[in-house]
Amino acid sequence: MSVYSPWLRKWIAMIHGDDSHLSPSLAPQENDPMISENFPSLFSEFVPNAPTSHSLPSEERKKFAALWPAGEHAAQRRLEKFCRERIQGYALHRSEPGLEATSCMSVHLSQGTISARACIRQARASNTSQRLDKGNDGNVSWISEIAWRDFYRRTVRIYNIH
Repeated sequence: MSVYSPWLRKWIAMIHGDDSHLSPSLAPQENDPMISENFPSLFSEFVPNAPTSHSLPSEERKKFAALWPAGEHAAQRRLEKFCRERIQGYALHRSEPGLEATSCMSVHLSQGTISARACIRQARASNTSQRLDKGNDGNVSWISEIAWRDFYRRTVRIYNIH
């Protein structure tokens, strides 16, 4: 019995019924200045450098930084480029390892430098339809895979599946 397909249909219907599910979250509020005074140890911890046995040489660090730039802005740029250049062929080419056909967004999604809702909004904006299950096959397929990540995370958390 497939559980994902009915879940996906309900997930799509929920978003189509209330578009606010894709709205950006409010920006976090600044901490009260008294927090740092009341809890000084939280703001004065020394963070040691990585042991030399676990450090990369400078050239390798530069290479990885160029391949996988970190942070929210880098994630947004990567997403925009994917939606502009490759999402339309995603359904057809995503399983071809010799092509640059995937979004390369997994690291950003898993680390929280971009949200699934931001990815869905961008994919929908680059689609030929505002519906999540209609339009370009690549957009629909990629949106479904973002939904799969959400489904999987919820399933693992709820049922403690490892």
